[in-house]
Amino acid sequence: MPHAQRTIVIARPPAEVYAFFADAENDKSWRPGVALIRREGPLAVGTRYTQRIAGPGGRQVAADVEITALDQPCWSPAARARREPACRGGQRSLAVRRKQRTRR
Repeated sequence: MPHAQRTIVIARPPAEVYAFFADAENDKSWRPGVALIRREGPLAVGTRYTQRIAGPGGRQVAADVEITALDQPCWSPAARARREPACRGGQRSLAVRRKQRTRR
């Protein structure tokens, strides 16, 4: 399965960043190859998105997505309220795993 990873610094509260990246409908604003993306139901594990990406010859290619995990960030307000330690090892991460379903 394809895998991509990149680290950037975003000057926004962590919960806002998580909410933005968790919802693939926002992908079109930062992924230029996305021609269409539409969520089919509420945002949750198992939610599917209809997605069309730019393909060869200007054609759109179906590349639907399914949310397979929504791991809440360790810096959630609830964790802070309980005075739990920050993330293990001091690392903060966002985990939204998606499974791409390509149709022909």
